[in-house]
Amino acid sequence: MALDRKLWESHLTRFHAPRWFCPRCSKGHLVLQAESVFFRPSGAAYALLDEEPEDRGNDLELRFSAMLQCDYRGCQETATVSGVGQEKATHESGHRELYVVLFPRFISPSSHLFTLPAAIPAPVAKLIESAFALSWGDYEACLNRVRVCLELLLDGLHIPRSAQKAGRKNTLTLHRRVELRRQRYRLQNRISWQQSTSATLVVTTVNSRAPTHLIFSTYSKLSLLHSTESTRPSIALRRRL
Repeated sequence: MALDRKLWESHLTRFHAPRWFCPRCSKGHLVLQAESVFFRPSGAAYALLDEEPEDRGNDLELRFSAMLQCDYRGCQETATVSGVGQEKATHESGHRELYVVLFPRFISPSSHLFTLPAAIPAPVAKLIESAFALSWGDYEACLNRVRVCLELLLDGLHIPRSAQKAGRKNTLTLHRRVELRRQRYRLQNRISWQQSTSATLVVTTVNSRAPTHLIFSTYSKLSLLHSTESTRPSIALRRRL
């Protein structure tokens, strides 16, 4: 499943949610249960409630919670969503109308931002799933969780965490470990010649690219998601590992 940035940057309304995939079955989508939507003004917004709606502008901050449910009959998974919202105004039809937009800050269980490859070990998959949950409100913590996953994958590929230099043991950065993996990949790609019964030569390339591709795709998809300003009222993540 390709990463659809618009899907993850979309907001909710009182009656609609983006078509997030179900984290349990991956077949259905999480549908907003409209009757469960509950929101109230924040503490600071209560001071504006005595003002006329025309004088509030778009400054009325809300807190909300709601329930989602998978629309696949064989699953019916449920999830909770909470976050912040805003009261906005539209001047269509010649008069002013108020409506609310809701921005998720927490979803449990969280929909997967992308499909996890089957080759990922179960403990690493669980860490990535926890990164999915953090991606709604704490982007730096999300990518730090992915960093841990990458370190574990590199451990599994026997890439050292430290190296001797000038008689001293130095800890290797994640970037350096990834570079070592690239170098090892180049060395491991070799050509083996096998002679068939018809005396023809068959060239076989031994390719070990898959684990490296797994490492980069896992990190790049999450880092790409928050690399620029989104439509959600949040701070864009500009950290690069």
